[in-house]
Amino acid sequence: MDINAPYRVHRPTDVPVHFASCPLSVSSLSPWATRYASLVRDAAVKQRRHRLLTVTLPNREFTPRMKRKNAETAANTKITRINIMKMPGFIEIDSSHSRKIVWYYAKNIQNFENYKKFLLSIKPALILLLKSLTENNPIKFNLKLEATYFKPQVENSTENRAFKTSAREIFFDSEIEDVVEEKFAKLLKEEDIYQGRGSGFSLQSINGVLLGVYKYTPMGGSSYIPLPADIKHKRAVINSQNTDEECFKWAILAKHVTDIHRERVNEKYREHEDKYNFNNLSFPTPLTEIKNFEKNNSNVSVNDYGLKKEKKQKNCTYRVSTKSNRQGEDGPFRYPINCRKRHDNDN
Repeated sequence: MDINAPYRVHRPTDVPVHFASCPLSVSSLSPWATRYASLVRDAAVKQRRHRLLTVTLPNREFTPRMKRKNAETAANTKITRINIMKMPGFIEIDSSHSRKIVWYYAKNIQNFENYKKFLLSIKPALILLLKSLTENNPIKFNLKLEATYFKPQVENSTENRAFKTSAREIFFDSEIEDVVEEKFAKLLKEEDIYQGRGSGFSLQSINGVLLGVYKYTPMGGSSYIPLPADIKHKRAVINSQNTDEECFKWAILAKHVTDIHRERVNEKYREHEDKYNFNNLSFPTPLTEIKNFEKNNSNVSVNDYGLKKEKKQKNCTYRVSTKSNRQGEDGPFRYPINCRKRHDNDN
């Protein structure tokens, strides 16, 4: 019988071999006990090595070697990015295959040593770029401020640092200047927190800002979708119950219907269709076409709001886009983004 067989290894009841305290020498044991003890010992050693050599992250494990390799790759990418930049302003440096993600970079050409001065120098170019990118479609974007730090009087102590913002959606009529100011303040706050930790590192150089632009497709208007219960019970929103995909039109016309059941789309709605010009609109109506409706109806301003779920609150309303109030009629609408499609409501 082969005592080295890798299967059917049983522990003899008269040999007390323990997982955590397996003896290094098992020559005095029987052949089967020796084989069993060796397997247990090897398992214990492997487990200890695994515990010492790996860093466990959610749903993924990186060994120190993998972490070093990833850090080296990121550092090399950063060096390449900095070296190819010769002009001021934001330059496109990369994109995904379908251009759903596009990256731009603004290098610290003038070698500013102060974060505020550097961000102020790139602010006009950033605002201009974001405005041009939102002319036809909304986008999401985030910023990554890159810098190099070092420990004084310590050789080879340089360290790459990056301060990031979360992705933010912007539209053709968003107050982009205010959004940029908000994101810059977030970056400066992140840097203050890093310095306040007492790491001992000092700023060596400000490298630049990486701008990530992501394709953002808000839901187009669709057919009837029930309102969330907490909003429905307030009886403050007319949720037009249409069966077609012209919900934007019915939301506009709902304010002129005076029947008891104003939510029912019927002939009472169609009586008022000639009050507005709905040319150059597609149905379902995307957010980007609302400006066409406002151009066709100069006395009308449409305010758009989104609705999303919050953990601490039942629902949270946020502005999607809004025009300055003009004389005439004003129709606010809510878009429930927790549904795959959007339905327009008048309130």
